[in-house]
Amino acid sequence: MERKAKFTFGDKVYVIKDSKVKELEVKSIVLGKDEIRYSGDESGLFFIESYHEDQCFASREELCNYILGKE
Repeated sequence: MERKAKFTFGDKVYVIKDSKVKELEVKSIVLGKDEIRYSGDESGLFFIESYHEDQCFASREELCNYILGKE
């Protein structure tokens, strides 16, 4: 079964980090067996933080609607 990533390199996505909405530009995409993860420029001390595809949204409004249950 072929899976297609929802976003591609250079796309802006919105995630929640430290209880705040954060915009990040997709710099890497990891296609795992059961998941797709995205990461941007930000990095932690020892690792690059990545976000599961279900945690990434195409706009701030889409993310807020998800939080408010308005999908």
